[in-house]
Amino acid sequence: MLAIELFAVRGDPRFMTDSAPPSESPWVVQSVPPEWQPPQDLVAAAAANAGGSVVDIDPAWVDDPTGYVPPGAVRGLFPVDEQGQLVREYHSNPTHTPPRDDFRNLYVDNEMPLLVLGDDPEGTIRAYLLNTLTSQVEGAEADWIWVSDAPAHQVAGKPVENDRVVVSRVALGIPFASSVRAPGRDRAVIAGTFTIVWGGLDESERRVRLWLDLGESLEWAVEQFPTRMHEV
Repeated sequence: MLAIELFAVRGDPRFMTDSAPPSESPWVVQSVPPEWQPPQDLVAAAAANAGGSVVDIDPAWVDDPTGYVPPGAVRGLFPVDEQGQLVREYHSNPTHTPPRDDFRNLYVDNEMPLLVLGDDPEGTIRAYLLNTLTSQVEGAEADWIWVSDAPAHQVAGKPVENDRVVVSRVALGIPFASSVRAPGRDRAVIAGTFTIVWGGLDESERRVRLWLDLGESLEWAVEQFPTRMHEV
């Protein structure tokens, strides 16, 4: 018996939901047994998405399958023909996993910030984000953190002797989504841009300041870089 959580989209979710590099493993196509009858909500979702797909989202990842859905949360899909009828095939996603962090996009063109983050970039970002969350909501925990697109960064320096420039500040903006739990509250997925600014990199003690901008785009956060770097 097939159990599904519906998230209906027009188009192929392998391109719509996965911002990380595409998997080298092909999706596995499984024929649906002739005796299987799709539930009415699946039939209705297919009728509303002629020529598209109905996507199977793992509820262990998210409670709202129409919100932010990390690539690993997609279990598979049913194609829908141009008449809004289900194609009796189930396409299984080889990148589906149990809930876990996904930091793959962090490593796209971010050499300088990665140097500043140290030997454990993922652990550092998780710790920074959790510290920011718990400062606002006591006892908050993150089930998973997804770096949803390639971050952006900006570097500032100071001129020194021999026409050299030494790096003094670095700003890193990280587009993200995260499943957050807090005592007495329902699980919720938050999303936006997490900004880290380091100052004093040319001094004996560095400074770090964090901004959690929920609902804000990376482009917006980048516009704030100069002001925020000046503050640190």
